[in-house]
Amino acid sequence: MGHVFLSYARRNSEFADRLVTALERRGLKVWLDRSDIPGGAAWDASISEALQDAVAVVVVLSPDALKSEHVVREVALAGDYGQRIIPVEYVPTPPMSAVPARTGLTHAIAYRLAGLQWIDFVHQDFERAVDRVVEALTANRA
Repeated sequence: MGHVFLSYARRNSEFADRLVTALERRGLKVWLDRSDIPGGAAWDASISEALQDAVAVVVVLSPDALKSEHVVREVALAGDYGQRIIPVEYVPTPPMSAVPARTGLTHAIAYRLAGLQWIDFVHQDFERAVDRVVEALTANRA
């Protein structure tokens, strides 16, 4: 299996790091911007390439993520590339229909996430939720 791209807001870095560690302990390779973009590389090109080459995109949802232009663009680009998107709710996050429109980007993330089942880290045990992410990543893979 190739790498999983993790999209998250910087303010959620502690949770993102914990999730990466848990997924890697389960044998998955996770691409994370802070550790996988080499020095001197073009940041936007590296993100685009990593998204295109990923087997799936896990997006950490939170109110901060919905305000993050980077998360919104990553989700939109993942959709453009036809990537499977697996949303995980880290903290209570309003449904997409309740997110006020700031720009076309807000509509882009709402469109990409509409109808997708979110994996709940808010109300269930962290390790059980990670197991659900792994199940989603390994189910129906080509």
